[in-house]
Amino acid sequence: MSKADLLRRFLDEDPEWENQEKNQRLSAEDRARLDPIRKDYPLDGLPSLSGEEFKKLVKRATKAWIKATSPGWIRKHLTGTLQALDRLGAEQLATALESLKEMVEAIQSGEAPARVPSGFPLGGVCLVAVLRVYVPDRLMPHTPQAVRNALASLNLSASGDEVLDNLLLVDYIRRKHQDVPTVRMAHLIHDFVFERGRTNEPSDSPAAVHVAANLGHPLLTSWVKDKDVRKRHPNLILHGPPGTGKTFLAKESAKWFEENVSRRAEDEPLATEERPKVVEWVTFHQTYSYEDFIEGLRPKVPEGGSGLEYDVEPGIFLDICRRAASDPDNDYLLVIDEINRANISKVFGELITLIDPDKRQGAEHECAVTLPVSKERFTVPGNLYLIGTMNSTDRSIALIDIALRRRFSFVELVPNYDVLRSKLFNHGQIAGLDIPAFLERLNERIAALLDPEHRIGHSYFLDGRLRSDTADDLDMEAAKQAIWEAWTLQIASLLEEYFYGKSERLKALLGMSLVEPYPNQARLDALRDELEADVAQTYRVKRFDASEADQLIAALNAFPE
Repeated sequence: MSKADLLRRFLDEDPEWENQEKNQRLSAEDRARLDPIRKDYPLDGLPSLSGEEFKKLVKRATKAWIKATSPGWIRKHLTGTLQALDRLGAEQLATALESLKEMVEAIQSGEAPARVPSGFPLGGVCLVAVLRVYVPDRLMPHTPQAVRNALASLNLSASGDEVLDNLLLVDYIRRKHQDVPTVRMAHLIHDFVFERGRTNEPSDSPAAVHVAANLGHPLLTSWVKDKDVRKRHPNLILHGPPGTGKTFLAKESAKWFEENVSRRAEDEPLATEERPKVVEWVTFHQTYSYEDFIEGLRPKVPEGGSGLEYDVEPGIFLDICRRAASDPDNDYLLVIDEINRANISKVFGELITLIDPDKRQGAEHECAVTLPVSKERFTVPGNLYLIGTMNSTDRSIALIDIALRRRFSFVELVPNYDVLRSKLFNHGQIAGLDIPAFLERLNERIAALLDPEHRIGHSYFLDGRLRSDTADDLDMEAAKQAIWEAWTLQIASLLEEYFYGKSERLKALLGMSLVEPYPNQARLDALRDELEADVAQTYRVKRFDASEADQLIAALNAFPE
C-alpha cells in the first residue's frame, strides 16, 4: 500500500481522531495560550501597533506555537524574524500590519486570503503563528514543509504559500473530522508522518507530479499521473530557455517509472535487485549516429588476437525496446537530453515512423520494419515512452525537423518566479535583493531586446545556500556568495554570449551599474592614437570579485536604472 493510501486510511479509520478526551484537553490548552494574546492585541488595534509591540506579539504567538507542538528549533526562526522586524521602516510596518489584518478578516469570512505579499517581514512558522492567534480553528500549528509533505502524500497540489497550504490541509481534514481542533490535527499528522507513516514502498505521488504542478503545466502533471494521457502522447519534448528545469523535471519523471515497477503480489514489493531497469538516459551530440542509437557493426579483436571481427550491436533505443517488449507489465522510459543537438533524421532513420502512437506494437495501424544490419523485423512497443529535452536558445523550435515535430508533443517550460518565492528563504528576499523580482525585470528586457526564448531560468538561483526555513540557519555570507556565483559564473557569461557583437544592446539591457566600457576610456584613447583609427567603444558585463559580493548585490538592486 502506498503512503497516500496509508494516510487516507489513517484519516478515515484511526480512532484517535475521535478521542474526545485528548481533543478537548488539547483544545483547552491551546485556547489558554492564545486567548490572553488576542486580548492584549485585539485585531482592530493591529494596524496601530508600534514596532516593539509587534515584536512582542510575534514572540508570544511563536512561543505559544512551540508549547503546542514542541519543535524547539522554531526559536531560531523567531530570532531571525525579530531581527528582520528591527529593519522595518514605519511605512513598511504599517503596510505589513494592515496586510495581516486583511488576511485574518478574509480567513474569518471563509475566503482565501491574498497571497503573502513580496517582501513581507514574516514568513513560515511566525506568520502562521500570528494568524493563529485570531483564527486558531482555521490554521494548524504545523511547519510549512510538513504541511506540504502531507498535501503531497494526499495528491493535493501545494501552492507554495504557507497560509493557503495550511488552510487547504485543515479544510481537507475537516471534511472527515469536523470537530477535531487544529492543534490535535497537527499532533496526529506529525505522529503519522514520523512514526506510523514510514514505508519503503514505492510512492504513487512522485516528486515529478508536484514539481510539474508548481511549474504550472497541466499536461506534464497528467502525463505522469494518467496512463491514458501517456498513451495519447507517448513522446514528449520539454523545451525552454536555460535554467527552466527541463533536465531536472525529466529526472523526476524518471523516478516515477523506477518506483512504479510491477510487484509479485498486491502487498509484496519487488526487492531492489529484482527490479527491471525501466529507465535509460542518453545525451545527443553532433556526432551521435544511427549506429549509436539503433544498431551498427562494432569491431572486436578475436580471441586469437589477429585480425578483426565485426559484430552487430544494438544501440540504446533498440536495447530498451527489446526489454520493454518482453516486459509488458511495466512502463519503460528513454530520456534523450539535448535532443536537438544531433541530426534527428540521421539518428532515428526509418524508425521515426514507428514511434507514432498508432503505429506501435499492438496499435490500430501497427507498423514494422526490417533493420538494415541485423535484418530483424522490428516494432516499437506500446509501453515505451520518450522524453526529450531541448534548450530553445540552442536552435529555434521553428527549425526542428517537421517529422520530429509531428511525432512529439511539445511542453514549454518558462522562468517561474513563484518557484523562487516558495523555495527560497524569505520569499527570495535575501541580503536586500528581491531575487524573483530582479529576474522578472531582467527577463522582460531580454524578451524585448532579443526574444522570449533567451530569458534566464529560475534554477540558477535554486542554490541550497539560499534555501533555509529559518534566518539563523541561513549563512548570510554563504548566501551572498551564492548570488555572486549565480551572476558572475553563469548568468553574466550567458548574457555576453546572447549579445555577442551587440555590446550597445547589452548596455541598454543592464545599464551602467552592471556593464563597463571595454577597454576603459584611457586605453581606448591610447589605441585610437596608436592605430590612427576610430576604435569603437564596446561594453561587457561588469566584473566583480568574489570579495565584492555586496557591491554586486547593490548593482543588481539598482537595475534597471
